[in-house]
Amino acid sequence: MAGLGLAAVLLGLVCAASALSRPPSAQSGRPTAQSGRPTAQSRRCQGQLLLPDLVALVPDHIDVKQVGTPNASQFLLVFQTGVANKGAGPLTLVGERANTARPNLPTRQLIDCSAGPPESRAGAGVMLYTNEPTHDHWHYLDFERYELRALGGGAAARRSRKAGFCPGDVARVVLTVPDELAHTPAGPVFGDQLPTICGAGNPAALRVAAGISVGYADLYAAFVEGQFIDLTGLSAGTYRLTNQANPLDHLLEQRYDNDVAGIDVTLSWPHGPQSKPSIALGASCMGRGACGA
Repeated sequence: MAGLGLAAVLLGLVCAASALSRPPSAQSGRPTAQSGRPTAQSRRCQGQLLLPDLVALVPDHIDVKQVGTPNASQFLLVFQTGVANKGAGPLTLVGERANTARPNLPTRQLIDCSAGPPESRAGAGVMLYTNEPTHDHWHYLDFERYELRALGGGAAARRSRKAGFCPGDVARVVLTVPDELAHTPAGPVFGDQLPTICGAGNPAALRVAAGISVGYADLYAAFVEGQFIDLTGLSAGTYRLTNQANPLDHLLEQRYDNDVAGIDVTLSWPHGPQSKPSIALGASCMGRGACGA
């Protein structure tokens, strides 16, 4: 999670995300409140489950960064992106363990209910502690996946090595009525303060919470560790850079077709493979069908 002063950029991204239609979730062929577990009439919830709707944001602020030495350089495609929640309820994740003998926190998804207590759904993945200068907190694994793949086949896809995330209410986004009025909190619930939601500085934590409220987005700037894909040795050509939310389907959502967003990137090496490459940005896409995911 990383706070950003990029409200104008975010507003444009999320307004584009809101332009996607809302087809019935049953058409996705994935677990839904009606066909999966828990059901709309669950053991605890006496009304309707208020599911989140995770919308992947199109990667932006894309550039190439050269690292290493002149004789041993790496060329990294850096970018910012994130995930917004435009659903009926918050994404709430709780990782818990009985004692510190277990290195990770098995994570469950709490789903708000329109009448009655929230539903607790186990098997939502795990959290793992990272002890690095800029990432000294718990991370929820496999929340997003960044991938660069050649259009038209050919070269194998490359993925970012980033695997852990700390979802939070980093930036406010604009939703359409009635979601804006009915489900958006007055202020951030999972505030942009790591000690309150991701157990910063506490590898011995037994319980850690994270999430994204309705009407908020979790954002990661291009300078944040892991926000890159290695271009070194990659052939010139046109590729699609994609951001996919919930890639392992660990989380129950209203719909899944808007979990992917991307942008086309044309790569060239005008001064040879040992020099910094050039990139040109093309069309963006939103949704599994449009992005070919």
